[in-house]
Amino acid sequence: MAKVVVANSDSFEAAMSKFKKQVAKDGILKEYKVRSRFENSRERDIRKRAAAKKRGKK
Repeated sequence: MAKVVVANSDSFEAAMSKFKKQVAKDGILKEYKVRSRFENSRERDIRKRAAAKKRGKK
């Protein structure tokens, strides 16, 4: 879970910016997109193979 400590002098926009950066860093939205719908074993294998292929190209 993302947690951001905000000082009294920080504005709402600054706090939201810090929160968004923390969420992106933790990969929360990425995990939400993967888990948002049911994925059977074949789809999971295809996704994992594509990720491995993408990692291999770097």
